[in-house]
Amino acid sequence: WPVNPIYPSNPLQTIAQLQNREWVWRYINTARLTFDAIENNKHHLRFIAYGGADVLNQSNNIYSPPSLQYETSSATFGTTVASWSANVQTNMNLNIVDTWTPRSWVSATTQIGTQFEERTFAQTRTSGQNLIGGLQEVTAGTIQGIAQTQLRTDDFGVFAQTEVLFWDKLMTTVGVRADRSSNNGDPGQFFFFPKASASYRLGAVRPGWVDEMKLRVAYGETGNQPLYGQKFTALNNSNIGGLGALQVSATEAAPGIRPERQAELEGGLDMTILGNKGTLELTYYVRNVSDMLITQTLAPTTGYSSQTSNGAGMQIRGAEVVASIFAVNRGEFSWTTHLNWGANRSKITFLPVPAFLLGSPQSGAVEIQLGKSATQIIGNDTLPQSGGRVVVPRVIGDGNPNWNAGWGNEFRYGPFSLYALLDRQLGGMAANGTWRHYDLSQNSVDYDNPTATGLKIGDVRRTTYLQVTNIYYQDDSYLKLREATLSWDIPPLLVRRLYAGASNAKLTFSGRNLFWWTNYRGGDPESQNFGSAAIPASVQRNVELAAYPASKSFWLTLSVDF
Repeated sequence: WPVNPIYPSNPLQTIAQLQNREWVWRYINTARLTFDAIENNKHHLRFIAYGGADVLNQSNNIYSPPSLQYETSSATFGTTVASWSANVQTNMNLNIVDTWTPRSWVSATTQIGTQFEERTFAQTRTSGQNLIGGLQEVTAGTIQGIAQTQLRTDDFGVFAQTEVLFWDKLMTTVGVRADRSSNNGDPGQFFFFPKASASYRLGAVRPGWVDEMKLRVAYGETGNQPLYGQKFTALNNSNIGGLGALQVSATEAAPGIRPERQAELEGGLDMTILGNKGTLELTYYVRNVSDMLITQTLAPTTGYSSQTSNGAGMQIRGAEVVASIFAVNRGEFSWTTHLNWGANRSKITFLPVPAFLLGSPQSGAVEIQLGKSATQIIGNDTLPQSGGRVVVPRVIGDGNPNWNAGWGNEFRYGPFSLYALLDRQLGGMAANGTWRHYDLSQNSVDYDNPTATGLKIGDVRRTTYLQVTNIYYQDDSYLKLREATLSWDIPPLLVRRLYAGASNAKLTFSGRNLFWWTNYRGGDPESQNFGSAAIPASVQRNVELAAYPASKSFWLTLSVDF
């Protein structure tokens, strides 16, 4: 394997020699018990209990042999890691459901229930470096490390809800939920989240055009829990003169931490149109988020560097459109088309601290600023000034797309059907870290292409990168053929000849993530190898850096009814 002169690693050698032996065992079980206590023409009272468990065990044995280039360059000469983890999630729900129909024109359904959830996670990891003889054993390392993580969260909630239907036209719902969690500052305190909704069917507004219309409005509140451990100031292992000690973490606890609260008001209408050949749904919503969890930098005189606590507020406005049309139905041929479209915009409405950056303007940062988008991207740029140019940070774009849409079509002819789904995103920005690293290593595909002044275009990008951030930020609009499926309903006569006990059978061939069209330079514009959590929870949103290539998957399925 040749030595990589540009970077202290040969990726082809790493792919060939690095070992990661992984073993996963998962068990999911659910159970449900229903007891009908009262059941007659006007009254139906049921007791429902259900619960389940999701158990996941995983072990990894990783071996990085001494021959790898990055091992020799760091003088560790081999690394091996043994890891084991267990994640267990259990839940138990107890509900009482009462359906009451006192008159033919009115019915009411009332639910009262409790919910308990427990989540535990345990992980141990040992490592050995500078392996004696290159042995694939942790004990062969002259430098050894050990790490352990244990987490447990208990959640408990109670809820009550009533739905009343009048004349099969007017539906009203009122409910409330109370939750508490061990992740909150006070694990015994309940937080209440109400909801209410109403919908009314107008019937045929204009037969043949609008055959059915329903108006709806809803209001509801939900909560987003703090993360495990944010209410504690951690004690980290340390040593003083070789003696074991505990050191106070630089992140201060938030003892009064509580859930984020989202209050959403939504309105819309649903229609059946064109002689019952299509449907149309229109929705507009306003979501106000309060008590947002933000991480703020503290003054050095406090003895801490940061604290995660409740404080900020944000508003999100959005609209959605969903339409389906049974376009063609002639003999054995039919065509159905489905379209969905959505867009939203965010704004910081309350910020108890000065505006702050998540990241650096040099490589691109999100600025949390009062009155501005929660996903605005700040980057360095140069402005003319007497005697030269000065570098200043400015807004270079927004990570949130202008809109997203999907268009699905299904064609049927006799026993054959073809379905295809196109996804479209317009707008949004992503940092192309892969392209930037290729330039920094002088290895981009167009690095040596000359400019009008005779300089290499890659050299120009490298020298201006620290001053002009948006060189490597790109519009990540795309059009994707998300899915295509071809199905054949096998004739019943042939099915019964193959298996007398069968009634129907279908053969399906499908593919996902098949093709995409984009001006984004690099791989998949949807790639986000640092996660896709909402700002400000993740500073690394809209960043693509050497993401694993997007995969295409193909499925051949035979389904039989018997």
